Amino acid sequence: MSDLVRRWVVAASSVAVFALVVAVVRAASWSWLPDGSTDRWALGAAGGTVVAAAFLFALTRPTPTPSGPESGDIEQIAEAGDGAVIEQTAGDRGSRRAGSRRTTTAGRLRQRATGSGTSRIRQTGGSDNA
Repeated sequence: MSDLVRRWVVAASSVAVFALVVAVVRAASWSWLPDGSTDRWALGAAGGTVVAAAFLFALTRPTPTPSGPESGDIEQIAEAGDGAVIEQTAGDRGSRRAGSRRTTTAGRLRQRATGSGTSRIRQTGGSDNA
């Protein structure tokens, strides 16, 4: 799911949760709720705001990124046929342009490539910062 669609779903869901809480508080006839319609509206709006905020928090928490068996492990496997080119790169191989983002691999690196015919294989690993 794209980031824009995800944001729209989260926003629409939080509005729906708010409206649901307000509707339940206004329609319910529990004895502990206030009698006046204005008081019920205020209580429903306050409760809806708290529940919608909790709902937003739950939906927008960052999810852990999937990784290998150990954090930072990278495994690259490729097969190539006649005339194909395989390039496998891992480690801190980022661009040296100003403001570019560097990625560092702290775990194990495993690269495996199989070629046949006139295929070419290039495997690079490690850090340019060494």
